Amino acid sequence: MKTVLEYLRTTKVRASIAIVCFVSIGFIATFGPHYQLLYSDGGSMEDTIQDGRWIVMKKRYSLGSTWKPVKYDIVAVYAGDGDLLIKRVLGLPGDAIELRDGYIFINGKKEANHNYGSGKIQSVDNLPQIVSEDYIWVIGDNRNESMYGMYPVKRVKGKIISW
Repeated sequence: MKTVLEYLRTTKVRASIAIVCFVSIGFIATFGPHYQLLYSDGGSMEDTIQDGRWIVMKKRYSLGSTWKPVKYDIVAVYAGDGDLLIKRVLGLPGDAIELRDGYIFINGKKEANHNYGSGKIQSVDNLPQIVSEDYIWVIGDNRNESMYGMYPVKRVKGKIISW
């Protein structure tokens, strides 16, 4: 009886197919359970993530049981309608978020980190909203084209690690 390797050596085509299969299985076994490719569909995260780009997300359960998003993380979060949104975390539990004159104020101070977003928010002014425990407040980097709001941490699917 021939071994698998002897059988595969009989033709170059079989050997090539075997190599592709083994590499694919190795890639899927390593990448699949912990990471996911996502397609950026929309301009709410521009200039950071361009529309039409493939991005890599590390799945939440792979980040550890104690992981929670931190300020300025980019996360994939499920909206109420089930859509998956790519947004930046700006508010953490206990933060007071206020929208005034098209700008974001966190704990009474105007958000001034221009590395993470620009433009005015198309919104009405509101009173400060306190981010609840186990929630985050997110918005896209392209402020004038982005949805924003408070979402439960349990709706976070993962952290964006490459774009």
